[in-house]
Amino acid sequence: MNVTRITLDRLYNLGNFEHQKYSISVDLAPDDSAELALIGLEKVMAALAPENHAGVQSHSELGRTQRRLDCLKTELVADTKEEFIRKNGWFEGTPQEYVARIEQALNEEKAKRLSYEARARQARAFLDKLGGAAEWKDHKLDWEQDE
Repeated sequence: MNVTRITLDRLYNLGNFEHQKYSISVDLAPDDSAELALIGLEKVMAALAPENHAGVQSHSELGRTQRRLDCLKTELVADTKEEFIRKNGWFEGTPQEYVARIEQALNEEKAKRLSYEARARQARAFLDKLGGAAEWKDHKLDWEQDE
């Protein structure tokens, strides 16, 4: 018995009764390894996982955290330590340390986002090289045209 075709499906629950499904099929040549093809497909699927399944914050979440950090930095300069604590609740360390921790966490999340985007781009490019992708344009989705 020879494996000539492998199909891998993944269904991701996005919440709010929405889901996203990826399905990739490959035809194997007689000298191709089914095991290596499946391992490669699994890696591509993992790289294509939606951001909420990859543990990556969305652009809007990162923007919200950045705005919060900007407000904290303004309060840090304008307020006394007591006013800062009253406005922001209890935290460990000094207000400066608190703001620095939030900034560090934001920078780490931004780096995770960039890594995720690069990984997904690489996976899509890999599919394109396999001949499995073509650019599709639905003119109904182009809001700039009045047809």
